[in-house]
Amino acid sequence: MKLVKKKGKLGINKLVVGSSVLAAVAFLTVVNIYGRRIDWPAYEVREVVDGDTFYTTEGLMIRLAALDAPERSLCGGEEAAEALRKLIMGKKLYIRAVAKDRYERLLSYVYTDKELVNEKLLIEGLARYDSPGPLLEEEMKAAGDKAKKENRGVFGEKCTQTINREKPECVIKGNTSFNGGKIPMYRFPECAQYKTTLVQLYLGDRWFCSEEEARKAGFVKGSDCAEKKWR
Repeated sequence: MKLVKKKGKLGINKLVVGSSVLAAVAFLTVVNIYGRRIDWPAYEVREVVDGDTFYTTEGLMIRLAALDAPERSLCGGEEAAEALRKLIMGKKLYIRAVAKDRYERLLSYVYTDKELVNEKLLIEGLARYDSPGPLLEEEMKAAGDKAKKENRGVFGEKCTQTINREKPECVIKGNTSFNGGKIPMYRFPECAQYKTTLVQLYLGDRWFCSEEEARKAGFVKGSDCAEKKWR
């Protein structure tokens, strides 16, 4: 079944039937491109786990496809979880599952009667784009790129930093995304790649005051630092 666009919202052409009817029959009714009314099962939320995962009242564990929200303990994590809660709690949802991940969560595109939740979170910068495969890839990437370009959410100065404004004396950058996150590395101003290294707090990057502190946290000196040492 093909769902089409309307006014920039992805996937749903037209929604019909009021919320009172939906509550009675537990279906979300859409009109497809041929003008046929189709009843999709509608779900409700039992619990929001974080910014990209929630449970339905039936116990299904849903993981939003095409994005990755910060852990709640990281920068932007609580904001993402709260935003998801406001978008879906107490509403009827249409869940378009596309796969299962290794934790048995259903990777899904989630719609309310107004919008595609995945797209909304990406546009607001509350999560970063994570390729889902061919389904809606172009649209999801565009949403993520828009947030980056506008420095929204986790891409703003609060969570993506080049300067440590909170503790200016602590200038060592601890980066977790180098080499796919396999080798957390730290760099100081004498390192060749220091200026281009971002501290993305929403990914678990950190600022350090000394090399010893960085090493104790499991970070290794970047290869571009050669034999240099930080004072």
